[in-house]
Amino acid sequence: MSRIYKNKISTTKLVEYKDSRIIDIIDDIADDKLVLPSLQRKFVWKDSQITDLFDSIMQSYPIGTFMFWKIGNSNDDKRIKNRMKFYKFISEYKKNNLGGGKEVENREKMECVVDGQQRLTSMLIGLVGNYEKHTVDCKMYINLSFSNVPKSYEEESSMEMKEDRRKFEFSFKTGNQIENIVKNYSSRGELWFPVNKVLNRDVRVRKNLIKNENEIKKNEHKILKKRQKFLDISRIWIEKKDNYNIKLSQKEWIQCQKILIQLWNKIYIDKIVSYFPLSKMLLPDIIEIFIRVNNSGTNLTRTEMLMSVVSSIWRDGRDKIDDLLQEINKKGYEFDTDFIMRASLVILDVQVLVNTRNVLDIATKLPKKWETISSSVKAAVDATASMGFSKSILRSKNAIIPLAYYYSKIKDKSYDAKDEQQMKLYMHCVLILGFYGNHGDTALADIRSAMTINLSNKDSAENELRGIHKKGFNFIDIASQYEKQVTEGKIAKTLIINTTAQINELLDTSYGSKSFIILACMNKDLIIKYDKERDIKIHQDHLYPKSAEEKYLEVLKNNSNLEILMEDFDKYQQGDGELYKMINSLPNIHLFEAFKNREKQNKEPQEFFNILDQDTLDDHKLKNQIPKDMKLSFENFNTVIKKREELMRAKLKRMFNIKD
Repeated sequence: MSRIYKNKISTTKLVEYKDSRIIDIIDDIADDKLVLPSLQRKFVWKDSQITDLFDSIMQSYPIGTFMFWKIGNSNDDKRIKNRMKFYKFISEYKKNNLGGGKEVENREKMECVVDGQQRLTSMLIGLVGNYEKHTVDCKMYINLSFSNVPKSYEEESSMEMKEDRRKFEFSFKTGNQIENIVKNYSSRGELWFPVNKVLNRDVRVRKNLIKNENEIKKNEHKILKKRQKFLDISRIWIEKKDNYNIKLSQKEWIQCQKILIQLWNKIYIDKIVSYFPLSKMLLPDIIEIFIRVNNSGTNLTRTEMLMSVVSSIWRDGRDKIDDLLQEINKKGYEFDTDFIMRASLVILDVQVLVNTRNVLDIATKLPKKWETISSSVKAAVDATASMGFSKSILRSKNAIIPLAYYYSKIKDKSYDAKDEQQMKLYMHCVLILGFYGNHGDTALADIRSAMTINLSNKDSAENELRGIHKKGFNFIDIASQYEKQVTEGKIAKTLIINTTAQINELLDTSYGSKSFIILACMNKDLIIKYDKERDIKIHQDHLYPKSAEEKYLEVLKNNSNLEILMEDFDKYQQGDGELYKMINSLPNIHLFEAFKNREKQNKEPQEFFNILDQDTLDDHKLKNQIPKDMKLSFENFNTVIKKREELMRAKLKRMFNIKD
């Protein structure tokens, strides 16, 4: 590359990309020669993305370039090693594993992945590890009987219109799934083969044998011998008594061979991984490169970007954050790094919307205030759990952050009955109203502003709580200040429920996500129970079944005193009218165990509830505001729903401290 400076021409030598085989990358990872710097985010790919990657590899499609950062033993590199931590790749993916791989001890020389971690981890998981699906470990298999290869130009053209352009089928399967497939295998069935068999020591080809074209020709016999060994091992595995226990026909084996040879070639012969080597780089440069390259792939979220920078400049940052997450998740929640970063931004009194211009400055502040952040988040989560807002009720994790902000400003992290009343009111309002919906960052900034005094003319960079909050958390004041600070022309979200009209709107809520959160807030004990019992799930259910329209028609014909007119029944089938609204709104919806819900179908409540013993039924009616002494028959549906509406209205008014 040439650059012209006045009368001179300066030439800078371009660094060239290097190519490597997949097996060499796998070996370097195993030997800790290729590691992950602490600025890398955790593995986020879905299993379908992994299988798609392997299909692309098998089809010789481009899989993108990689970027490796060489760290040696120079003074600058030594300073980087002292400042950062380095980690192994994971080969066993667990959904709830907060961190990544184990820490790697500093080596004299190492290469760190700046770009390509998701793809390389996917290769490792697919070839040597497991991927957890529905709490069960799965290994990757390839279907040797799969054929999606076009036989003609016309078929190739028609394939362009298809969604499925795969020519090779990979899938993560459990041991039980494979046992069932093997047990029920018949000719032309799916023939699933474990991909990890390709890494058998006896079928490996040494790097020096394929160094260049001349070496490949020279060692062709040795290379083909290794390939044949892999085919022999594979056929023995397939035909083995403990596996498929079949004798493959010549035609079947030819089909299998084509796929197996392609797989072996892609691991041992083709140099698929093309990477750009970085060296003699300073940490700020690496951070800048990391942010840029990752925003061109699976984009870094703003909080992931902050976490990456924090991890790069704070040696113990990743471990400290993981420790905090493990502690607060013992309460039954599933908080993640995103939650901790958002809470940190609010508590630090900095812009909630982090960007590339301010991220380094914010990341530098975070370690200095970590003890305050950590203790405040713990106090807020403890209070939330004590008030009964368990995982399923917590519609938005952002709702807890203003509580953490409040605790960050006071010395005593305990709370009294008055605090609890105001905190409960706050949580009920923001969860039911969906206050932290699509613009959570803006909502957090607005709430923080409503809680604090503007200190723009003071030396301190931190805000102070409004005086009223020094006597305790006061949601009424927050809601009042929030309304005042809304500028002209800005549409404010509703923050508080404090009128009978709003209660009536809640009672008109149709079946859906909002009706569930209202019922969950009204029945916290029920939700807590089912959040703790993993095998049982809670669903919302129509008390009187929605699909029993013929029953309602019969009742309408036989009872002229009902407020609902017969003509309204015609609208019911189009999802309209007063009858439909009555059956599909909150007073006819309750929470119930999912497996029992499936048994209900079109039964009237009275008959369905016969499956419960009397004590369980009485408890269910009490917690769900179902009239205790009324017959729950189809003939009585109008009266029951109206009475339940009264009971629910009274409970909701108590929840929101609304007096008649």
